[in-house]
Amino acid sequence: MITMRCPNRRPPSSARRSISYASLRCTRPGYPLPEDPRRMDALLPRQTTEPYVHDLWHLKHPPARAKTCPQHGLVASAAHDKGGRWQVRGYIEGHQIPAQSYADRFDADARVLLLRGRLRDGAALYGPLGPDITLGQLVERFLRDSTLNLRTLEGYGNKLRTHVLGHFGAARKVRTIRRKDIVGFRTWLKEHSGLRTNSQVSVFAVLSAVLTAAIDVYEAHEGPNPCLRLRPRSHKRKPVLLTWEELERLAAAITPRYAILIWIVALAGLRPAEAFGLTIDRVRFLEGALWIEQQVQNGVEDETLKTKSSYADLPVDRLLLDKIAAHWSRWHVPVSAATAARRVRRGMQPPPASRLLVLNRCGRPVQRNDFHAQFRLAADAAGLDPRLHFHDLKHFYTSALAASGHFDPKTVQALSRHRRFSITWDTYAHPPVVAEGVRVTAFTALARQAEDGVEADCEGVG
Repeated sequence: MITMRCPNRRPPSSARRSISYASLRCTRPGYPLPEDPRRMDALLPRQTTEPYVHDLWHLKHPPARAKTCPQHGLVASAAHDKGGRWQVRGYIEGHQIPAQSYADRFDADARVLLLRGRLRDGAALYGPLGPDITLGQLVERFLRDSTLNLRTLEGYGNKLRTHVLGHFGAARKVRTIRRKDIVGFRTWLKEHSGLRTNSQVSVFAVLSAVLTAAIDVYEAHEGPNPCLRLRPRSHKRKPVLLTWEELERLAAAITPRYAILIWIVALAGLRPAEAFGLTIDRVRFLEGALWIEQQVQNGVEDETLKTKSSYADLPVDRLLLDKIAAHWSRWHVPVSAATAARRVRRGMQPPPASRLLVLNRCGRPVQRNDFHAQFRLAADAAGLDPRLHFHDLKHFYTSALAASGHFDPKTVQALSRHRRFSITWDTYAHPPVVAEGVRVTAFTALARQAEDGVEADCEGVG
């Protein structure tokens, strides 16, 4: 039977199925066909469509005379202004690329170029790994295909290789992992891993993400996810808020070349990696601001920050600028010729020229582990709370801005460089401390206004 169709009109699904089934029967005689023609798709060549960027906010083929949105001049879709606008789509070996949406077209284009480059190199992407895949192979594939930033990806890898593979073993078949195994892993984390509660929750969440990918993307587990409803309970750590006197003691107790990092985080609200990556040419002394556009991760300068809101021309207090100038004049003085000759005789390699504001004693970028060890020693020497974290200094910054009364809440959010207002006000502002010493008189004023109104009414009646 030959089905005729108009070249300008797509045939119905039944006609398409009959054409495909008949063509396979004629061109591939003796090929084992399924009994049910509706299961034909398993025999067809797998579809491959190069990754591309799709606009979620607007219709690609809008109906005639449809109204356009005034913001972009295009016909809006139901997803307009809901989440990221640019979505990366495509099929690779018959498997749809996991949907990822981006607010910036540049980020979406970068993701497309990455996927296309992997295709050209012959790397397998997102295809099924089969039922006999081991947990070690799944972990490495998951980390390779991930789009997380370098620091997060390193943390995922450490958790998976140290704790997950350390407990289950790299040779364990993924399809054999059942719910009772996850219960045993949770018990092991609690009793034998030596991790704090929040770290246990983090390790368990990473394992759950890997098993979800094994089910939905790699087809290495039949599902459902055995981690469902077994996640350990987390206890939110309450940050330690310092006074100004405690902050001064901390800066005086730490290694002198690192003292400026205490002041940068406490008086400008930078994240640790952003403080490590601050250069002297990004300190604008005349305008009283810092230009934040890079960080240092594992001793490497990186221009990828946490969020788009992290990039900022940040106004800072003159007190901080004075401390930065004093630090630069003390620690960035060229060494004498005698010192340079002595270092050469010892076989020391001269460090590369750097404009970073803070360097370690070897003249190289600050390493996170080295600094946190120095910070812990300084906190103990200053007699501060042992629960103090370096990130608590950022809480000090936001809380001080909010409690000063000089800035409205949205300005505090902008200075803190948070993407969402709820992060600023619910996580960093700490209302119990901010409200200390405030006298609430609003309700007394309301009562007086009501009483004045009643008295005026009585006088009118009289």
